[in-house]
Amino acid sequence: MQQKKIYISLILISFVFISLGCHQVEREKRVEKLETKIEFNPIKEHRGTGNAYLEVYIESSIGQPSARLNFQINDMPTSNDLVYKGENLYSCYIGHQDKGTVVKYYLEITTTTGSKIFLPKNAEEEGNFYTLVFKGEYNKFLWTVHILLTIISIILFVIAAYFAFKHVKSGYPISRTLWLALTAFLLFFIGIIFPVGMIIEYQVYGTVWDGWPFGNDFTNTKAFILFIYWLASLFMMKNSIFKKEEKNLITDRIFASLVIIGTIITVALFIVPHENIRF
Repeated sequence: MQQKKIYISLILISFVFISLGCHQVEREKRVEKLETKIEFNPIKEHRGTGNAYLEVYIESSIGQPSARLNFQINDMPTSNDLVYKGENLYSCYIGHQDKGTVVKYYLEITTTTGSKIFLPKNAEEEGNFYTLVFKGEYNKFLWTVHILLTIISIILFVIAAYFAFKHVKSGYPISRTLWLALTAFLLFFIGIIFPVGMIIEYQVYGTVWDGWPFGNDFTNTKAFILFIYWLASLFMMKNSIFKKEEKNLITDRIFASLVIIGTIITVALFIVPHENIRF
């Protein structure tokens, strides 16, 4: 009964980590400046076909302002005036792009007195832009498999860390930690890297792998870092995995420590916001 409660607690803890790792929708931007009230919900992605539409609410007590959308595609700057649709609502669009195309953009609002307001703040001087990524449609079944394998692998890593801690503290047999970590690693590899992860990435971004060493995508790169870490840790326990009589390359205690550290790193990298981040 006590063991069952521990498992339930570990699973609940894992779900807390998973919920923290889910990407968040950027909150609506509200700005009140120079007697002008602005409300804007930045769009971060556009899926499928068609143009990406933006709308901004601008209310001014000193006359109707003008608004312009400035954006860059492949480092080529361009701009479009926002169209006034009535009731303080302005709209504009960015024409459809190939999947994987990254567009950097910002808004420039000019009041009737000539004062300028930028969203994001100081965008023109500091280059602090919003980012919009055009994405293709993904296969819903594969996406479900990807999510399930990710969730299960995180849960198994956390449980493995628990038994690794028991081994370090009281000499609990390392076998359970080893097989939990191995299972979690295999599910992680299948769901996030190959084949499921790469297929989804091709459907969404038009590339198979855009992380290190071939690209600068943060999500792929952190998956690669975790893959190397867990592969190396498990490789050093290969004799136990293949049930050979020879000693492993490291002691059970060191492996348990690596599992604890690896789980912390895995959870930390999973929690870090990663959508559309490049380095």
